[in-house]
Amino acid sequence: MLPTIRKVTISLKVNFDGTLTPVKVNFNQDIEELRNVRLWGVETYYSTDRNTQHSTLKQDPDYSRVVISKTQFQGAFLNLYDTKNVYFLQNCPFAVYGTLQNNGDSFLGKDFAITERDAKNFNGQFLDIQSSFVIFDASVNNVTDITRVIVMDVYYSRMDLDKVLLKK
Repeated sequence: MLPTIRKVTISLKVNFDGTLTPVKVNFNQDIEELRNVRLWGVETYYSTDRNTQHSTLKQDPDYSRVVISKTQFQGAFLNLYDTKNVYFLQNCPFAVYGTLQNNGDSFLGKDFAITERDAKNFNGQFLDIQSSFVIFDASVNNVTDITRVIVMDVYYSRMDLDKVLLKK
């Protein structure tokens, strides 16, 4: 039986304090949809630094908080653990999972086009979301008292849910 791939969008608050030290953001909340899952894909988003209508995402869809800037996005690294508490992804740049790209970033005054690049997939690794985290390079922690949001789409499967759906 092939797994049913589902998607959940998660948002995590990041507090930058201007101390020029790395900022670690844990996925320590218990996200019910991501219990006992196999990971199939991840997408990450950023907001452009200037006031424009065209960015991959301006605000968190749930809480209307400002999404991390492109500079912060480029200084973010994803770390994922499996259910045996073993790293299967260590310090991978967020940009690898930024599948949406604003083609007009360097062309002021031009029409912007957002295109989707190839999605970065996984092979169904077991995921322990509570042990996983994102770390921001110290160079992007240069603004005092600013709160931003990390927004990620996680593509996953849960065999227990697939079995229940098949019985109905």
